[in-house]
Amino acid sequence: MALPTKLPPGIQAERVQRLNSLPPSGDGKYVLYWMQRSVRTEYNHALEYAIHTANAMGLPVCVLFVLTQGYPGANERHYAFLLQGLADALSALQRRGVRLATRLARDGSVPAAVLRHAADAAVLVTDRGYTRVLRGWREEVGGGAQCAVVQVCRCGVVWRRVGSNVFSDPPYLAQ
Repeated sequence: MALPTKLPPGIQAERVQRLNSLPPSGDGKYVLYWMQRSVRTEYNHALEYAIHTANAMGLPVCVLFVLTQGYPGANERHYAFLLQGLADALSALQRRGVRLATRLARDGSVPAAVLRHAADAAVLVTDRGYTRVLRGWREEVGGGAQCAVVQVCRCGVVWRRVGSNVFSDPPYLAQ
């Protein structure tokens, strides 16, 4: 089993990045989309990539959102906005026949919760967040998953990695 070589319409190859070098798990029961930054179903390249990949593999898609109580700088208004977005996403996903699982990372470890769900996944797809916390979570998940992990960017500009520089965070330039 391999990742599809043809991308869904509207998703440029520059937006797709592997976070590990593992192949899809042959024992995987679904394609897992870990929704973190893009809590929406419209204009969500990672969701569309996950659905495209699942269709190519003949598997269902499961969307996972893990909520943490201790996200730096978050307050009640942030959580209210997030939960409203999740309710909207749930309705839209149900119309498409896609399951949404939400979990609370009581121990504060979002990556551990994601990896528990990824244990049965053929492929794990995630969107891309730019905060230090989200980058750290993705690194931990990419290094700990036992299946292919793919990140899909939906920012307004396609970014091109140009190298590491301690004075630029993240080390990317716009094309």
